[in-house]
Amino acid sequence: MLQEDFTVIHGYGEVEGSTKVCPGVYVGGSEELMEEVRVNRFNPKHALFIKGHSAWVPGQLSREIADGVWYIAAASSDFILRYAGAPVA
Repeated sequence: MLQEDFTVIHGYGEVEGSTKVCPGVYVGGSEELMEEVRVNRFNPKHALFIKGHSAWVPGQLSREIADGVWYIAAASSDFILRYAGAPVA
């Protein structure tokens, strides 16, 4: 699988190439995470690997939220990472 074929969501922390989504949840950084797996500091079972992605043009997501296509909801990092098997605080 090529790196571009998936997105990784994890709670490992901010690694190079990752973006903090909310406290305790990060997206990206797959190259750095692969190195952390190699040196046995990260278990890939503690991440969600998602094939594909969605993208919006500037302003599209805001319009879709206003139109009721999407809803904003609060969610904890525990809830987001529950199915990744990641340790929860």
